[in-house]
Amino acid sequence: MVQAAKPARRSQGTLLRLSLADFKKHPDGSWETTRPIIISGPGGKQTLVAAERRFSKGQMFMLGLDLAAVLEKQWPKDSE
Repeated sequence: MVQAAKPARRSQGTLLRLSLADFKKHPDGSWETTRPIIISGPGGKQTLVAAERRFSKGQMFMLGLDLAAVLEKQWPKDSE
């Protein structure tokens, strides 16, 4: 089932809009983009993330964001 985009709040209070349809979870715990996506950060800065880009928990991306940890927090049942 595809879920709609959910706002994810970072510790600094920045909101991200992420859609589970844009990611898939691998057995090793990493997440991968399923298509190119744009992530907006603080101050409206946008970053294009290529399809098939993998993120592992603890790996910092874009202004210190641990995207895998954010995804696991947003969709815990999809993280198992």
